[in-house]
Amino acid sequence: MTTTHTGREAMGSMHAQISMPYTLTAGLAMGSFLAELANRRILGSRCASCETIRVPAQDFCGDCGADTAELVQVPASGVLEAWTVTDQGTVALVRLDGTAVPFLHHVVVGDPSTLTIGMRVEASWSDEPSGNVLDLAGFVPSEGAADGAVEDAGETAAPIEQLAYHMRLDYQHAYGHYYGTLFDGIANS
Repeated sequence: MTTTHTGREAMGSMHAQISMPYTLTAGLAMGSFLAELANRRILGSRCASCETIRVPAQDFCGDCGADTAELVQVPASGVLEAWTVTDQGTVALVRLDGTAVPFLHHVVVGDPSTLTIGMRVEASWSDEPSGNVLDLAGFVPSEGAADGAVEDAGETAAPIEQLAYHMRLDYQHAYGHYYGTLFDGIANS
């Protein structure tokens, strides 16, 4: 882990950055979900107890905690439930057809003001798969009705077991009156 301090301003604050490489262990269900995105298939999991279907596939149900060993293929289309615009694009909650829980991903749209709650969207795939969630580039508005149904996943690609990541956190910490006085005293002694 690397911590970099980039200076202190007169207002009594410090700009800093924490940078850390780490390895994500995906697990069997999530690893299968990630591997199948390269094949342009979206995998979910069906809970053995409450039968909730969620995407991405999970090893355990988020509702009841039961095993979700059954992988299913869900349609690559759904309904837009919510979205927000960030400096890195539009992020949305999309409830894929046949699922009970919305999926968080990008919406690829030129003008976010054209989005509406309940509008149909469909998957937009990356031209060159790279073995991560961005193999599904995002969702685009669609005029089509719900097509396809949830079905058994059948034979799946070998799960992606680990993903290398690099986390970077930029932050500004305000000292406040008491710590500001302390640090000013240390700096001037």
